[in-house]
Amino acid sequence: MICCLFLDLAEVIGSAIALQLLFGLPTWAGVLITSLDVMVVLLLQKQHIRWFEFLVGLLVFFVQGIFVYELVV
Repeated sequence: MICCLFLDLAEVIGSAIALQLLFGLPTWAGVLITSLDVMVVLLLQKQHIRWFEFLVGLLVFFVQGIFVYELVV
């Protein structure tokens, strides 16, 4: 249980640092945004909204396409 807590904490801090690098947000704002994002995902998951899963899958394929494009270029 404690191991999962540390993994979750590392993901939140990693997301906050990524937001800081991408958009110049302070780290505390990145932590708040990431925490709110997780709460929204958990609430939508509880409602069994399948379109949200489709959107996440679409974004994964989009990132994959960009990765392949970068490899080719």
